[in-house]
Formats: sequence, structure tokens, C-alpha cells
Amino acid sequence: MNSHSPSIKDYTKLLKKWQKNIIVNVCVITIVTVVLSLIMPKTFTAVAVLMPPQSTSGNTFQSDSVNPLIPLSGLFGNFTDESMNLISIVQSRTVMEKVITKFNLIEFYKVDNMEEALENLEDAAEFKIEEEGTIHISISVATGWFHFNEDEIVAKQLCADITNTFVSELDELNKKMNVERASFHRKFIEERYLQNIKDLHTAENKLKNFQETNDLVSINDQIVSVIESATIIKQKILLDQIQLEIYKDAFIPEHSKLEQLKKEIEEFKFKLNELENGSGRVNESSADKLFLTISDIPDLGLTHLRLQRELEIQTELFKFLTMEYEEAKIEEAKDIPTVQVLDVAKVPERKSKPRRALLVISILLVCLIGNSLVIITYVNYQFNH
Repeated sequence: MNSHSPSIKDYTKLLKKWQKNIIVNVCVITIVTVVLSLIMPKTFTAVAVLMPPQSTSGNTFQSDSVNPLIPLSGLFGNFTDESMNLISIVQSRTVMEKVITKFNLIEFYKVDNMEEALENLEDAAEFKIEEEGTIHISISVATGWFHFNEDEIVAKQLCADITNTFVSELDELNKKMNVERASFHRKFIEERYLQNIKDLHTAENKLKNFQETNDLVSINDQIVSVIESATIIKQKILLDQIQLEIYKDAFIPEHSKLEQLKKEIEEFKFKLNELENGSGRVNESSADKLFLTISDIPDLGLTHLRLQRELEIQTELFKFLTMEYEEAKIEEAKDIPTVQVLDVAKVPERKSKPRRALLVISILLVCLIGNSLVIITYVNYQFNH
């Protein structure tokens, strides 16, 4: 057994001795690697870039507005992240199966059923949201082993066609969902609109009959002011309640907008009660009251003003619902793209993988490292035995 450790000179001698074998070994492995890289499947990837539609928020309800209008187009956009919703749609089984059927991918993937084709398509597809909010849809299609130039042409065209089909199917399904939501809201507004027409006619007839039956009474400015204030508050309560019904379908129950509307309705009801019945203090005398309440108004004048107030409320409600109804019909009839295509998927000119140069370099490095380890192990063995 040698008493000293192997030196660099020992390794160099062995390297020179095996030089020819090492060179042959590296050359053979390199040639095999190059051949494999030429015959192994090539993957081509096509990418489409989308911009989700900007949800028009519309005029959110202002508590100090007597006649707010909420464009229903603001309700048909999603209130969560629009991009995430579109990703969920494009990844849905409905869209996937349509793509598989259109391009007969069961046969292309050489599988037996739809489930296996779905797995292959899911592996080939990538859907992601970039930081700026754009949606990237990319589809990869690979050739087989020992492929020809025609196989590459087919794979290139197929990945672009599948990607663009995903975009069109996403738009169609999203458009269909928007129309269904628009139809629901149109029906809701239509019911309220038709009921309001009946209520308006009833209010008009009641006021007319009252005026014909009774002589008009003289009403002072303070009484008129009280009734007008009550009318405005009642209008706000009705409009808030309508918006609350509309928003219930668009928002989750705990959404801040719903809570805000509920709070406003309660506040308006409290104010209306104060106008109708006073502050509610037990020991408050008539002399202590600074303002009239509705309960202080004589019966005949009160009836007349209440009928007049009801007519004004129904008139304002009619204006509001008429605009809402027209907006709802427009939304339901819309047939425009729901996504903006920034970049249509084009036929790729180059493969996305494998990267031939990187593959060859990696194999060469592994080969060199392997040969080095063999030499080191052999020299150490010789010195220890």
C-alpha cells in the first residue's frame, strides 16, 4: 500500500493514458445526443393575450339624490376580479370539451375517451394573469418521435388554432352568461315597472276623486314643507329598496354595498317616523315643538297632502323605472365581444422545446464530470491497494 496520497501528476498520467478512450466516449455520447435531439418530439407553443372588459361601475347610489339611475351594465360585470372569473370560465369543462370535440383531440392524443383527452389538454394548456391584469392563454402541441416536416407544420397550426378557439369559446360562454344575468334583471325591473304603472294610475285617481269630493283647503307653507320632506324621504326608501333587490343577485350577502343600503334604509325610515310622529319624547308639549309633524296636520288637509305625496312618489318612481327598464332591455340585447384580444395567437415559427443546444451542452458536462469521477476513483483505488 502506498504511504502518500495521489498527486496531480498521477491524475495527469492516467488522463493521458485514457485520453483516446475519453475522447471517443465524449464523441459517441455527443453524436447520440444530437441524433436524439433531432428525432425526439418537438413542442410548439402559441400564445394569445386578452384584456378583460372594464366593468362600468355606473352611478352608485347617492343618498342625497332623489332620482338616481344605476346603469345595469355596471351590474353585469363581475364584482370580484374580472380576470379570475374569465380564467375560471376558460378552464371549465364546458369549454375544454368543445375544444376537444372541434379538433378531434381524442384521436390526436391517441386516447380512448374524453377524460383522458381532458387530462392531455389540461397539461398542454396554460392560463395565467400577468401583473398588469392581462390574461395569457398558451397551448403547446408536440410532434411524435421520428417526425417529418409535415408533422411540424400540423403541430404549429394546431396549437395556434386551439389557442384562438379557447378565446372565441371564452367570449361566447361569457356573453351567454351576461345575457342570462341581463335577462333576470330585465324581468325584475319589468315587474316593478308594470306594477308602478298601476300604482301611478291608482294614485292619480285617488287624488282626483278626493279633489272632486272635497273643497280644496288652504295649506300653509310649513305644512307643505313637512309633506315635501316626507315625500323625498319616502322616494329614497323606495329607490334604495329597489337597488337592494338588484344588488342581492350581484353581490355576496356580506358585501359592503348591501350593508350600506340596508343602513341607509333604516336611517330614512327613522327620519320618516320623526316627520310623521315627532321625536317620540313623552314629555314634549305642543309649545315645545319647533317644527310641525304630519300628525299635527288637520285630517282633511293631511289626507289631501298624503294623496299628493303618494302621486309624487309614484311619478318619480316611474321616471326611475322607465330609464332602468330601457337600460335593461339594451343590456339583454347586446351582442358585442366581452373580451378584448390584444394579441391573436399566431403560428409559431420556432419550437418551444426541447432546446437542442442546451441539451447537448448538458449531456457533455455530465459526460466530462462522469469521466473525471472515474479517473479520481481509479487513481485513489490504485494508491490504496
